[in-house]
Amino acid sequence: MYIKITSIDCSRHYIKQDQITTIMKDINNRCWIVIAQHSIEITAEQYWTLTGKLDEWYMNTEINEVVPFMEKIEELQLSVRTTKCLKNAEIRYLYQLLKMSETDILKKTKNFGRKSLNELKEVLKEKYNTKIGALKC
Repeated sequence: MYIKITSIDCSRHYIKQDQITTIMKDINNRCWIVIAQHSIEITAEQYWTLTGKLDEWYMNTEINEVVPFMEKIEELQLSVRTTKCLKNAEIRYLYQLLKMSETDILKKTKNFGRKSLNELKEVLKEKYNTKIGALKC
């Protein structure tokens, strides 16, 4: 059986499942898939899909700071309107926001406009020094 892998540079690879030697994270929190003597850097989402492991944190390597993946949206202390819009779009956790682009959020989230988006961007920047789409390939 072949699986589709998207590397960090967004190139796609089709790999036989039985050829995978290992799937791992390195000391810098980068995810890798190893096939024989070759390695491909993969996204955190691919790592989760292949291993079934969802880490509770994400290391923002730009500032060497930890971002808690599993923090609930309510804990971001957003306005009631913004929080409600995100919950109605079934966005419950921080990692879901980090995987989406601004356009995705605006399209998927009903009644979520530029003002809500700017509020969300500001909170992510102030609280975690990260941004929407930080995990998107």
